[in-house]
Amino acid sequence: VGPGWGSGRRALLRELFLSKKPMVLDADGITALAELIAAEGVPAHGPLIITPHLGELRRLASALGIADDHTPSGFFAMIEEMAGSLDALLVVKSSLVHIVGPTEGILVYEGSNPSLGVAGSGDVLGASLQPEAVYRSTRKPAAAPMKRRATTTASASSSTWPVW
Repeated sequence: VGPGWGSGRRALLRELFLSKKPMVLDADGITALAELIAAEGVPAHGPLIITPHLGELRRLASALGIADDHTPSGFFAMIEEMAGSLDALLVVKSSLVHIVGPTEGILVYEGSNPSLGVAGSGDVLGASLQPEAVYRSTRKPAAAPMKRRATTTASASSSTWPVW
């Protein structure tokens, strides 16, 4: 939901969330969510997957009042807090793909592929993730969710990233 929407879709998004249907939110839908949060707070919704690029992620963080200290650990703390606050799975698109859920912990995929930065790739990603949103709507919550802890390894660029 969201690609090609344009601006001024906050009311439409609110109505879609009321349906409690599984949803993948991208592009202008993320902008509408940030506006909705800033105006009314985090809305109730059904199973939700949000696929922001870094600019959209910052917009959502700002609407939620969540800060990033611009360090790797601060970034990870920020996206974990956002996933919890939004009760959503985040798939953050950049040169690395960061996947984090409200209880699942963080998974970082280093595919060395910039294709998710290409216009329209979020449309394909959103369609690919829709089955996961439906699955999340049908599964029973775990009795005691386990939070994964990341380990770190040094990459060729000598920065450290959590890997699984």
